[in-house]
Amino acid sequence: MKNKCVGCGSIFQFENPDLPGYITKEVYEQREVPLCMRCFRTRHYNDDKQIATFDFDYRKIFTKENVKKSLYVLVVDLFDLDHSLIFQEEQYLHNVPLLIIANKYDLLSHIISKDKLYSYLQKYFSKLNYSYIDILIYSIYHKEDSLTLQEILLRQDLPKQIYFIGATNVGKSSILNQLFKLNNKDFYEITTSNYMQTTLDEIRLSFYEKTIIDTPGVVRGNSFVNYLDKKTFDKITPKKPIKPRVYQLNPGQTLFIDDFVQLNFIKGNKTSFILYIENNLNIHRTKLEYAQAKYASLKKNVLKLPTILEQKLLGKKKKYLVKNNLDQKQDVVFAGLGFVTLHGEIEVEVICYENIDVYTREAMI
Repeated sequence: MKNKCVGCGSIFQFENPDLPGYITKEVYEQREVPLCMRCFRTRHYNDDKQIATFDFDYRKIFTKENVKKSLYVLVVDLFDLDHSLIFQEEQYLHNVPLLIIANKYDLLSHIISKDKLYSYLQKYFSKLNYSYIDILIYSIYHKEDSLTLQEILLRQDLPKQIYFIGATNVGKSSILNQLFKLNNKDFYEITTSNYMQTTLDEIRLSFYEKTIIDTPGVVRGNSFVNYLDKKTFDKITPKKPIKPRVYQLNPGQTLFIDDFVQLNFIKGNKTSFILYIENNLNIHRTKLEYAQAKYASLKKNVLKLPTILEQKLLGKKKKYLVKNNLDQKQDVVFAGLGFVTLHGEIEVEVICYENIDVYTREAMI
């Protein structure tokens, strides 16, 4: 496998440092298992350099021949569930052997049980008509989850070729690194980063009598993840268990999630807004009339993120009117940032950026 980087799957090349697989000839010849320069700097210096990437053609892994002999493991991010689905490949997921891994349960484990979450996910994926063999609620920090995954993958009644698929940054490569560490196998870690697409081509790994294939993450548009620099991205990405933030609001009040999202309580009785976002993100509560009249002052002194450059990339502000029924409990989701749970018969004006997906769903928690 010396013609490919074991960290990202790119074919080695010596010419262009701005393209995947770049390595100097000297390093290539000296090292038995070399890494491309990008993977080396990511691992040792946390230098998440973005480079030009090539589109990976997922159609080639869903050929009739492959489907007959493969198990597909779809990894999704529980904290960004809706937006970690790979909709452009959805047509392939209805009639294939599919295991779903709902990753990053450690962010939510203290506020929702696995049983309740499992029931929610069953209903959620049934609506999408996915014909899955099971849903595994997962955290790379829970050894028992890795053991359960291993037990499923090694089942003799399941195919010997296993594809790991999913959107970028859902944790596919981290799950595989943990799985192989658990077995103390001779294994060179796949490069991982919270910020960028690290796997650039197929990486084939022998796992007992089976073959696991890690694939590049599908890049989903219309998410904050795609428009923020690394510093801002780190500030909105949860690293510790989420602490729900509850705000009792009256009509005519506003909540700012920094300057990423504005929630205007338009109509209804006093109720609670429950925010599930990164614990250190700035939340500012004020009266709606003040938010409108003094926005420039708030932006200068209180609402520091996103940066001016990031705002230009995110586009103009866009308004949505969300209506919630008396006995309804729903989430309003902001792709790549988190979600807010609404209760009671209310109307809320949501203001976000035009390049970000905003949508509602049945409340998860």
